[in-house]
Amino acid sequence: MRHTDGEDINAHITKMQGHRHDLVMMQRDIDNELFACYLRISMPSTWNYVFTALPDHYTSAKVEQRIRDEQGIRSSQSATSSAFQVSQSNKTKGAHSRTPIPGQPYCTNCKISGHHTKDCYSKGKPREKKEDKKDEKKEKAEKE
Repeated sequence: MRHTDGEDINAHITKMQGHRHDLVMMQRDIDNELFACYLRISMPSTWNYVFTALPDHYTSAKVEQRIRDEQGIRSSQSATSSAFQVSQSNKTKGAHSRTPIPGQPYCTNCKISGHHTKDCYSKGKPREKKEDKKDEKKEKAEKE
């Protein structure tokens, strides 16, 4: 029985313990170290690094603790990542305010803060091409 990433880790551990109990009931008990090994190898290969620091002799309780600790870390990282993505999407949604913001330029053409009307890309007032601005700068430089 192998655990698949995304499944409930506690349910997996409980199932593995149930299988061990079933073996005991059939008088085929396996010792703690062997059960710990079965528990460890029941995890996907993406979990191998979790067990690298285990000592030569380890208990099933230690393996269960490592698995649960890692699951907690992964859950925390996932929650943090999700919160960051939401905050970033909220920033881009509100990046252009339709109300004037003190200290920022406000376009009366598109009604968005952050640029002047002369620099607006919206319909009605096309923005000057970069080449035109470069030509104006060259002309100013030549006059000086």
